Amino acid sequence: MMCLRHLNNMNQIVEFKSVGVNNASTFTGLCSIHDSNIFNRIDNCNININNPSHLFLLAYRSVLRELHAVSLGAAKIQSAYQKGIRLGLWRGDTYSTQGMQAVSHLVNAYYCYLYKKSYDDAFLNRRYNEIKHMVILLKNAEPSIAVSALYSLDDFQTTNDVVRVALNIFPRNGDYIIIFSYLARDERYIDSYLDTISSKKGKAQKDLISWIVLQHCENFVMSPEYFNQLSKNKRENMITLFADTILLNKEYYANAAICLFT
Repeated sequence: MMCLRHLNNMNQIVEFKSVGVNNASTFTGLCSIHDSNIFNRIDNCNININNPSHLFLLAYRSVLRELHAVSLGAAKIQSAYQKGIRLGLWRGDTYSTQGMQAVSHLVNAYYCYLYKKSYDDAFLNRRYNEIKHMVILLKNAEPSIAVSALYSLDDFQTTNDVVRVALNIFPRNGDYIIIFSYLARDERYIDSYLDTISSKKGKAQKDLISWIVLQHCENFVMSPEYFNQLSKNKRENMITLFADTILLNKEYYANAAICLFT
């Protein structure tokens, strides 16, 4: 599988990399016992998109994965900042761009942790209806990409945090399942966003979802067969959009000519 990865928080280096299917699709943030106990229902049977617990677990894994990623990233940036102080590159007792960047990543990790706790509570009490979902079925689509991600809608501010959306995309029996998941408490903020996606049909909808993946998802995987048929120009366009929106979102434009689906 080909994986588009954001390699370096400071320099925003992005590349396509060939990785094995197990490495690309395995989340290592939990020990094997807890991972099996929590996700056995979706890992060892067919996913039922009409089963609220299955939809919840897909979103829950995306949330856990994102918390693991942002916490690890925050720890690395904080460590680099402290090392810079020891080397005399900047002071630790006054304002610096490096210090603010380290703090901002720690704050983001903390808010992501608080968001994850909402999922924890729903899981422990089996209140799966506290997570809402919009499911889109793309018929007769050859396997091309897979996504499990949590991202924020920075333009939709709530009282204490930003609105977050879990996105899962995977092929099944010749079709594609696309699931947007969010906390019920955020429904009033996110309705218009989801309505824009659901109102589009055919290629227009595929293009918009592709844009969302490239703009918001920290990484995703593509099948080698699909990747190998992409032109050099299309690969470069994907990397450019991915890199340009790491720190700042861009307004969607319909003629982007970037589609991740066959």
